[in-house]
Amino acid sequence: MTVDEQTVAALVDRVAELERTTRRMSDELEIRRIFAWYGFYADHNLNDEWAGLFTPDATLDVMMYYGDDPNKMDGSMFRQTVYRGRDEMVEKVLLSAAHQAILGRSQHHLDGQPAIIDFESDTVATATTYGLLYIATATADRNVEYTNLSVNNWRFVKTDRWYIEGCVRRRIDGDTLPLLPAERR
Repeated sequence: MTVDEQTVAALVDRVAELERTTRRMSDELEIRRIFAWYGFYADHNLNDEWAGLFTPDATLDVMMYYGDDPNKMDGSMFRQTVYRGRDEMVEKVLLSAAHQAILGRSQHHLDGQPAIIDFESDTVATATTYGLLYIATATADRNVEYTNLSVNNWRFVKTDRWYIEGCVRRRIDGDTLPLLPAERR
């Protein structure tokens, strides 16, 4: 039995397509794992690990709480703030009084559905996710409440692995539609 050149060429093309698909699925899984680690590291005061999810010059454009009591977050005390670079993000986000006050009682969730991940190339990806922050009250009953529901736009770059290059987060308390990619509106 002989195999003609056309059949071999078709098989080579099919194998190449399967390799591309497998690589893309692996990349998407790695990005989804970053969402899971982001919250876990933040909740457990693993600052170096959290910072390591980002490129050295990453930007984080988020709503930060500037009130006096993070146990009773007043919606009017959130301010849009942009941080640049790992050191500033750790200092101003993870080491902030508001974040430190909820350690041991918080759960940051970014990996729930829908996480919409799009690839611009083999080394650049974007994602749109919801974010949800649960905090157990400081009282004996330990009731759980959510304090920050958000829409997040992420940008990732791949060098030796995938890193967060930037994130824009907006609380869901108004018009978050502009954060969605135009083709998804």
